[in-house]
Amino acid sequence: MGCVRLVYNKALDARTSGWYKRSRRISYKETSLMLTEWKKKDDLFFLNDVSSVPLKGCQGACTNQRR
Repeated sequence: MGCVRLVYNKALDARTSGWYKRSRRISYKETSLMLTEWKKKDDLFFLNDVSSVPLKGCQGACTNQRR
C-alpha cells in the first residue's frame, strides 16, 4: 500500500470512528496532528521519508469528501 493511501485510510478511519462512536467531527487540524504522531510510531516511521505535501493533500481530500 502506498504512503498516501495509508494516511488517507487512517484519517478516514479516525473521522468515521469519531463520528459514529462519539458523534464528533474530526477536523483537518486534528488529523494533521495525528499525522505528526503517526510519523513517530516505529511501525509508521517510513512516513518520514515521504514529502508531507502529498500526505497532507490526501487529508484535505478526505475532509472534502466527508462534507
